[in-house]
Amino acid sequence: LFIPSYFEPLHREWLIAPWNDLASRRLNYSDIIVNGLGFVPFGFCFFLSRQWGSRREKLRHSLRVIFAAAVVSCVIEIIQAWLPGRISSLTDLLTNTLGAAFGVLLVLCFHHKLHVAES
Repeated sequence: LFIPSYFEPLHREWLIAPWNDLASRRLNYSDIIVNGLGFVPFGFCFFLSRQWGSRREKLRHSLRVIFAAAVVSCVIEIIQAWLPGRISSLTDLLTNTLGAAFGVLLVLCFHHKLHVAES
Protein backbone atom coordinates (compact mmCIF):
# COMPACT_ATOMS: atom_id res chain seq x y z
CA LEU A 1 0.00 0.00 0.00
CA PHE A 2 1.50 3.31 -1.08
CA ILE A 3 0.22 6.55 0.44
CA PRO A 4 1.55 9.62 -1.37
CA SER A 5 2.85 12.57 0.64
CA TYR A 6 0.64 14.92 -1.39
CA PHE A 7 -2.97 14.05 -2.06
CA GLU A 8 -4.95 15.59 -4.92
CA PRO A 9 -8.58 14.48 -5.40
CA LEU A 10 -9.45 13.19 -8.83
CA HIS A 11 -12.85 14.90 -9.07
CA ARG A 12 -13.78 18.24 -7.63
CA GLU A 13 -17.08 18.81 -9.35
CA TRP A 14 -20.02 19.14 -6.99
CA LEU A 15 -23.41 17.70 -7.79
CA ILE A 16 -22.99 16.90 -11.46
CA ALA A 17 -26.29 17.41 -13.30
CA PRO A 18 -28.07 14.18 -14.28
CA TRP A 19 -27.73 14.84 -18.03
CA ASN A 20 -23.96 15.41 -17.65
CA ASP A 21 -23.58 12.49 -15.28
CA LEU A 22 -25.38 10.11 -17.62
CA ALA A 23 -23.49 11.41 -20.66
CA SER A 24 -20.13 10.71 -19.02
CA ARG A 25 -20.99 7.19 -17.87
CA ARG A 26 -23.47 4.48 -18.68
CA LEU A 27 -26.83 4.57 -16.92
CA ASN A 28 -26.42 2.34 -13.90
CA TYR A 29 -29.85 1.17 -12.77
CA SER A 30 -28.44 -0.84 -9.87
CA ASP A 31 -26.74 2.31 -8.50
CA ILE A 32 -29.99 4.24 -8.76
CA ILE A 33 -31.94 1.47 -7.02
CA VAL A 34 -29.35 1.09 -4.25
CA ASN A 35 -29.33 4.85 -3.63
CA GLY A 36 -33.11 4.97 -3.44
CA LEU A 37 -33.45 1.91 -1.23
CA GLY A 38 -30.63 3.08 1.02
CA PHE A 39 -32.67 6.05 2.22
CA VAL A 40 -36.02 4.26 2.63
CA PRO A 41 -35.15 3.25 6.24
CA PHE A 42 -34.10 6.85 6.96
CA GLY A 43 -37.48 8.20 5.89
CA PHE A 44 -39.39 5.35 7.48
CA CYS A 45 -37.69 5.43 10.91
CA PHE A 46 -37.30 9.19 11.17
CA PHE A 47 -40.94 9.84 10.26
CA LEU A 48 -42.14 7.05 12.53
CA SER A 49 -40.24 8.59 15.45
CA ARG A 50 -42.09 11.89 15.03
CA GLN A 51 -45.24 12.70 17.02
CA TRP A 52 -48.15 13.40 14.72
CA GLY A 53 -51.90 13.25 14.84
CA SER A 54 -53.76 15.50 12.46
CA ARG A 55 -53.46 15.51 8.68
CA ARG A 56 -51.71 18.89 8.81
CA GLU A 57 -49.12 17.59 11.30
CA LYS A 58 -48.49 14.54 9.11
CA LEU A 59 -47.85 16.75 6.11
CA ARG A 60 -45.58 19.10 8.06
CA HIS A 61 -43.54 16.26 9.57
CA SER A 62 -43.29 14.40 6.27
CA LEU A 63 -41.89 17.52 4.58
CA ARG A 64 -39.39 17.97 7.43
CA VAL A 65 -38.21 14.37 7.15
CA ILE A 66 -37.83 14.62 3.36
CA PHE A 67 -35.95 17.90 3.72
CA ALA A 68 -33.65 16.36 6.36
CA ALA A 69 -32.94 13.44 4.03
CA ALA A 70 -32.10 15.88 1.23
CA VAL A 71 -29.68 17.75 3.50
CA VAL A 72 -27.97 14.56 4.67
CA SER A 73 -27.70 13.33 1.09
CA CYS A 74 -26.32 16.69 -0.05
CA VAL A 75 -23.61 16.56 2.63
CA ILE A 76 -22.68 13.04 1.53
CA GLU A 77 -22.49 14.10 -2.12
CA ILE A 78 -20.36 17.17 -1.36
CA ILE A 79 -17.93 15.05 0.69
CA GLN A 80 -17.69 12.65 -2.26
CA ALA A 81 -16.27 15.46 -4.40
CA TRP A 82 -13.01 15.11 -2.45
CA LEU A 83 -12.83 11.32 -2.38
CA PRO A 84 -10.88 9.65 -5.16
CA GLY A 85 -12.95 7.31 -7.26
CA ARG A 86 -16.24 8.86 -6.12
CA ILE A 87 -18.49 11.19 -8.10
CA SER A 88 -20.68 13.87 -6.55
CA SER A 89 -23.91 13.46 -8.46
CA LEU A 90 -27.24 15.26 -8.39
CA THR A 91 -28.80 11.99 -9.57
CA ASP A 92 -27.73 10.35 -6.30
CA LEU A 93 -29.11 13.27 -4.29
CA LEU A 94 -32.47 12.99 -6.04
CA THR A 95 -32.72 9.21 -5.69
CA ASN A 96 -31.75 9.37 -2.01
CA THR A 97 -34.41 11.99 -1.37
CA LEU A 98 -37.02 9.99 -3.28
CA GLY A 99 -36.08 6.92 -1.25
CA ALA A 100 -36.70 8.80 1.99
CA ALA A 101 -40.02 10.07 0.61
CA PHE A 102 -40.96 6.46 -0.17
CA GLY A 103 -40.12 5.53 3.43
CA VAL A 104 -42.45 8.27 4.67
CA LEU A 105 -45.13 7.02 2.29
CA LEU A 106 -44.77 3.50 3.68
CA VAL A 107 -45.43 4.79 7.20
CA LEU A 108 -48.45 6.78 6.02
CA CYS A 109 -49.89 3.75 4.22
CA PHE A 110 -49.25 1.20 6.96
CA HIS A 111 -49.18 3.20 10.21
CA HIS A 112 -52.44 1.59 11.41
CA LYS A 113 -50.76 -1.85 11.19
CA LEU A 114 -47.52 -0.83 12.95
CA HIS A 115 -49.01 -0.70 16.50
CA VAL A 116 -47.04 2.36 17.48
CA ALA A 117 -47.73 3.67 20.97
CA GLU A 118 -48.82 7.28 20.75
CA SER A 119 -48.37 9.59 23.71
